Amino acid sequence: MLDENRVKRMTEVALYDKKEHHNIEIAEEYTGRNYVSMRLLRAWVLGTLMFLIFYGIIVLFIYYRYFTTIHVSTLITTLFVGVVCYVVFIFIVLRTTGRHARNVYRRAKRIYKEFAELKKQLKQYYQAQETGENNANTYTV
Repeated sequence: MLDENRVKRMTEVALYDKKEHHNIEIAEEYTGRNYVSMRLLRAWVLGTLMFLIFYGIIVLFIYYRYFTTIHVSTLITTLFVGVVCYVVFIFIVLRTTGRHARNVYRRAKRIYKEFAELKKQLKQYYQAQETGENNANTYTV
């Protein structure tokens, strides 16, 4: 016969696993430093591509619209402004991504610990029931 508490715990563990699977997976697969580094690298690559595309479009639009001839000083100024804007943009992107990744990992680690505790309680129910059944079978006359 199944213990009602054990069935409740089994259901609770299954629902928790289904709901928080992504966070549990993060905590199992990565260390904190690896997860944050992976997210920062991804943000740097995507941020750089996005900046190059948008800045390129803006520069082409401005040159096409307002300049009939392009001087070397205009190109150098445009390049300097682009580098300064890129440094500021990538700093903001990496800082916010790093903070977010650390918060996500902390939350995933907390959820993983809660999940491990639920599994431990379920294992204790299994062991208690097995011990109870063994004792009941042993002492029955």
